[in-house]
Amino acid sequence: YWMAIYSRKYLILAVSLVSAAFAWGISTWLPPIYEAKSSFYVPVNMQAAQAQNSDKPTQQSPLLPMPEEKSSGVNVGIIKSKDITRRVQSFFPDKPLSYFQKNVDFVIGNGFTVDIYVRDRDPKVAAAIANAFPPAYDEFHAKALAQRNVGAGIAIRKQLDEVSQRLESLTQQLEAVKGSHILLPESQQID
Repeated sequence: YWMAIYSRKYLILAVSLVSAAFAWGISTWLPPIYEAKSSFYVPVNMQAAQAQNSDKPTQQSPLLPMPEEKSSGVNVGIIKSKDITRRVQSFFPDKPLSYFQKNVDFVIGNGFTVDIYVRDRDPKVAAAIANAFPPAYDEFHAKALAQRNVGAGIAIRKQLDEVSQRLESLTQQLEAVKGSHILLPESQQID
């Protein structure tokens, strides 16, 4: 085989030079495209801090990502949704919705993070679009939780009104009892 390659060395060299020249020409003719990456993860062990009676502050356990690729894929599916894409597009009105479908990729990265890759001719625009997806994802979840908890909020407000009315009536009853009895100040009380 070496002899066959050696006997065609000029042809191989010519093909290599033509290929290199063609690649260099195309790379100088085409405008550059930049890629930006944004990564985030959704912690699975988020819990509200519990109040303790001691003077020591409560410690939050470290926030860890979901250690399953299948479960992390749910986050990718949510962030790929048209709702989130439309929200990000509202920040960049000059970019059509088809731009996001063509130039934005979502993958599960190392450590079960959600990686967002955005390609654009302007590196600042690519970075801005990539960085706009995590806040849009948070906003999506906040709206979903708010809609789900509307009923709970109405019930809590109703209970608060009932408790306030009951407190007011008990306060009036206490004032009536105080008015009908003479109470001595603490300094004049008999032991």
